[in-house]
Amino acid sequence: MTAVHSTPADVAHPAATPFMLRHAVLALARTEGARLVWHPVMLAGAALSVAFSLAFADATDIGGDYFALIGPTLLPLGLATLVAANLAALRSRRGGTGELYAAAPAPEHARTLAQLLALVWPAAAAVALVAVGFAWFGAWDGLDITPAGRTVTPGVEVVQGPLAVATFGALGVALARWVPHPGAGAVAAVALLVFQMPFMTWNLQGAGGWLLPLVNPHRLAAGVDSSWPCATGQAWPCIFGELAPLGWHLAYLAALAVLLGAAALLRDGRRRTDGVICTGAAAVVLVAGTLQMP
Repeated sequence: MTAVHSTPADVAHPAATPFMLRHAVLALARTEGARLVWHPVMLAGAALSVAFSLAFADATDIGGDYFALIGPTLLPLGLATLVAANLAALRSRRGGTGELYAAAPAPEHARTLAQLLALVWPAAAAVALVAVGFAWFGAWDGLDITPAGRTVTPGVEVVQGPLAVATFGALGVALARWVPHPGAGAVAAVALLVFQMPFMTWNLQGAGGWLLPLVNPHRLAAGVDSSWPCATGQAWPCIFGELAPLGWHLAYLAALAVLLGAAALLRDGRRRTDGVICTGAAAVVLVAGTLQMP
């Protein structure tokens, strides 16, 4: 009798139809998403984001509440998503269950896709926080953003925060696939925190800050000293003059999230679809990233 040698993956994966894989990916994404939003790191990040929003709104009568709604105060939640998503994607390596997962009906590519789709959950949590803040600050009546009394009702710019949260999470998954070390996510989070804070809260005017996920669109009026603290003595954030449009930045941010996700999928094997998506997203990142510069 001739023995047939085959791996569990060889047996399970070909038997899985596209419909079965799609169902498995969506089911796993729901499970991963629920685990992600209830992760202790995520809960701590959400609590810090709420605290930061209230602190910024209370710091000044001019612009603090608007600043809290357009995304920057969601930085703790975004960094928490990066770390939690990175740890989730490394679960099999940390637990030594790689061979067990290899015997599952869904191949590694499908599991990575599920982890990326699970980022919808923290992004939805960010949307919920923005919606609560919108009601809490009464933003539909307009919010003061300049000492001269100019008011603005937040619009599409409030999308920046949830998009950034998803982008941070996609970075965490991509790092897990390409740099599978449990400390990589934490190191990336600290590095992003160091670079994000000056550009985001101190209103530095350098164009390089627009390549980061979260930006402060407030541009100083001509003749106003850009040093911190503000020239008028008010607490930060410094809000004067005009608001830079965020349209190109939102396109850049969305394309960056797709690029990172496609890069994570490419690590599981070269697929033409993933390569096309990665190339297209990279092109949008380049164009939108250039056009968004002040």
